[in-house]
Amino acid sequence: MTDAPDKNDPKYEPYDMEVDLNKGLTITWGDKVKTFISCRFLRLKSPCAQWREYTKERTPEQLEIIYDTVPKDLTIVDAKEMGNYALGFMFSDNHQTGIFEFHYLRKIGEEFNAVGQGASEV
Repeated sequence: MTDAPDKNDPKYEPYDMEVDLNKGLTITWGDKVKTFISCRFLRLKSPCAQWREYTKERTPEQLEIIYDTVPKDLTIVDAKEMGNYALGFMFSDNHQTGIFEFHYLRKIGEEFNAVGQGASEV
């Protein structure tokens, strides 16, 4: 039994996507919900194996120190579709690994929007 999302659910299908290299990613989903994720929040939530391992099982205090290493004025240098299921980003700090699958973008988009569009990014 798995908790993986149903990738055929319109909730996980982007209807429209817009990348603002200085601000972040806006996605309107198949169920008409719109999410926004800032550049920095995308970077902090990178699904790359090295970043996940580095931040795994850290205390909130340790995470705060790690997150402080990511520039507040971080931007997206490039964004590209990865097949029909994900996006890839290159950030201004040269981080470019990590495949952001659409179901993951929906999850972190909802998380980012839940904190008042980044009033407290992390």
